[in-house]
Amino acid sequence: MVCDPDIAYQLLATNTFRTVQRLKLQFRPFFRRNIATFFKLGSVEFPVLKSLKILDFHSRDFINDGLSMAHQFVPLFQAVSSTIEFFAAYCITVDLIPCCPKLKKFELLGFDGQLSEFSYAKFPSLLSISIYSPTGRSRYLEKNFEPHTGVTEIRVRLLGRLMSKEEQIAEEYLHIFWNNLSRQFPNTKSIIILDTEPFNHATFRGVQQAFPHLVHLSIMSNCKCDFTLISGMNMELVNEYLEAGLPFDSIPRRDSIFNFRELESLTLDADVKITNDIITHCLARIPKLKTVKFYWDASLSAQNIRDFLNHVINITIVIYDFYRICKDQLALLKTLSNVHLHESHL
Repeated sequence: MVCDPDIAYQLLATNTFRTVQRLKLQFRPFFRRNIATFFKLGSVEFPVLKSLKILDFHSRDFINDGLSMAHQFVPLFQAVSSTIEFFAAYCITVDLIPCCPKLKKFELLGFDGQLSEFSYAKFPSLLSISIYSPTGRSRYLEKNFEPHTGVTEIRVRLLGRLMSKEEQIAEEYLHIFWNNLSRQFPNTKSIIILDTEPFNHATFRGVQQAFPHLVHLSIMSNCKCDFTLISGMNMELVNEYLEAGLPFDSIPRRDSIFNFRELESLTLDADVKITNDIITHCLARIPKLKTVKFYWDASLSAQNIRDFLNHVINITIVIYDFYRICKDQLALLKTLSNVHLHESHL
């Protein structure tokens, strides 16, 4: 990674990039006056480049003026289009990218284009796209769009930390965005939801209606998610029904994780508080669940995981420092063949 344009200028003069496989350009505000140095990259040969990132420390400002600067990068895109496999940018529109036959993963922040621009003809090897902070225009598809059948994974940050409150996408339009994502990428099996606000029952409804056969779901939201939000049920009502001997499936529930009947893999980040109730009344009742990842909570019982998730083939539990967990709990978890423990330090 090169941040200083003066150093970059010296490197460009030596033309020492013939073996470079990964290139990351990161701009700082006080280097803007010398940013033209980076535009010289278009005249440099990168015969084996596979990964290209164009980032900015103050991405919000870069989105505002970056689109006008993005045209300066076109020669670089053309130079690496035949070899590039991964591309991430905070300032580029899809129409500036030439045909990239080997591109597999595409990440865009501040996406301001049509979903139909991710065409199969232009990106025939594309498997995964990441769309961060999409604007209103990206919610719609052109009439004569051509679906990309190769994409199987979509990462979405619907609003993102950089979006102001005035720019929030109205909830009533989100279902249109999800629906058009499914029309453009009909073979999607994996959805990763990043930093969505608000994350609520409508989120589950919108995603499930658009992708009814979803196999993998990741909830990487900064919003707190509890039992009621994940399960769509109130715990007091659950207890009342079960104590009355009524079947679990008769308990009224809102849209929730149960909407996904084909789900096999689930990843929940640290802001999803995993409790024994979620283990017992939620995760244990997802019929096809094979893989799950979540963060350990002090209220959890290793016995519950053993007794109610024994049908799950692969359970990954992230624990903040092993010394914080009861020794007996830790010892039991280590005996479970389907449980894999990862220690994470704050």
